[in-house]
Amino acid sequence: MLLGGVSLLMACQEQPVQVPIPAKAFREGRKLTYQVAQVALGRQQAQLDTVVLTSFGPDLDMGVDTFRTAQFALLTRQTKLGYSYDAHAAPHNFSGVIEHDSLLWLHPPRQGAYAVLELSPFPYIQLPAKLGHRWTWDLTVGEQWGNPQWATWQGNIQMRSQYQVVGQQELRTPLGLLPCWRVRAHASSPVGNSSLDLWHHPAHGFVQLDYRTINGTHLIFKLVAESVEHPVKPFSLPNYQLSAAD
Repeated sequence: MLLGGVSLLMACQEQPVQVPIPAKAFREGRKLTYQVAQVALGRQQAQLDTVVLTSFGPDLDMGVDTFRTAQFALLTRQTKLGYSYDAHAAPHNFSGVIEHDSLLWLHPPRQGAYAVLELSPFPYIQLPAKLGHRWTWDLTVGEQWGNPQWATWQGNIQMRSQYQVVGQQELRTPLGLLPCWRVRAHASSPVGNSSLDLWHHPAHGFVQLDYRTINGTHLIFKLVAESVEHPVKPFSLPNYQLSAAD
């Protein structure tokens, strides 16, 4: 019933929806709350969770990165994100997001069971969105992301994600009826395949993320609340290296 209800929230738009460009979705102090439904392969009942993303502004500890696309090499600084699980107030771990006029790229949660998302397409849209537009992105994944619950390997493996803008839809959400661009992505690696459907709105970022992971788990993130506050700056933590994209 839960998964069927998700599809009822989406109504396709025959004509393109014009959405004004707002301030950044991940500006400092922005807190985005997602309800997460997780259904393991072969099960009907969903396990529910709450994940909160808090933006701490530019990550000065990480410096400037080169984010490569097929069209250009973007010199940019990531925005530091804190991830809270089970609706806890304090972030459990940190990562980053890149928000630019030309793209929005987000490192997904990767704590506990969410570590499997390291082997799924990352939330990523090239802007301005255009129906039918395609692109790819490559990621080197280390063996520390392996787990007997989905896959193990030695050393590094390469994952390639392929993306395509497939249309526009309106999502009925707690924040209102939101016209979004829909992107479909597939990832392949030596240990398996996975997929992601995402819905993007310029004012709210990624409104919904619908994953099929390499072990068959169905994960659905739905944006249910947002606020702006002044978070306390976290202590510096080790940062991962952003791999090249094409």
